[in-house]
Amino acid sequence: MTAGKQKAPACHIPHKDIDGWTTTAEGIAAIIGVQRETVTRLAQVEGMPKQARGKYNIVDCIQWIMERERDKSGGETPEDKKARIAVAKQQEIKLKIDNAQQLNELLPAAIVSSAFAAMTSELANKLDGLAPRMASELSTMDQPSHIQKALFDECRAIRATTAAAFSAIAGDIDSSGDSSAAAE
Repeated sequence: MTAGKQKAPACHIPHKDIDGWTTTAEGIAAIIGVQRETVTRLAQVEGMPKQARGKYNIVDCIQWIMERERDKSGGETPEDKKARIAVAKQQEIKLKIDNAQQLNELLPAAIVSSAFAAMTSELANKLDGLAPRMASELSTMDQPSHIQKALFDECRAIRATTAAAFSAIAGDIDSSGDSSAAAE
């Protein structure tokens, strides 16, 4: 060696010979990012290809490692894995919904829809009757503050009766779990 210039260790330098690009166990370890002992174990125990004592074909070893990893994952491609994960997430969501319904934490859509229809109908009936109920009473008032108070009182009464109706519908659903209770 000359001063100021260091040679890389010979064990890490791949070289091309009649068998292709080859290197040592240390070279393969450096390429795949493991310890030399791991390379030795892979060759002796798991069957990583080896050309001779301490001599490994780089291409063969990398292909073997890729096949080994693919086999670990069941041979699935990245697209297959994404699809499998998406299906698993959908199944998890469905199971959570089913469990919540079984625990009465979540109502089926038909019951909720029927309950909202009943609630909306109740509110619409009260609002539709507002003008006929208030017309004669308001026609005799000439003070805006009195008109405002009369309208406010009527709206508060509508809110109270609507809230009571909503509570009754919710109670019917809670006690029976049946959409027919909400539809009444």
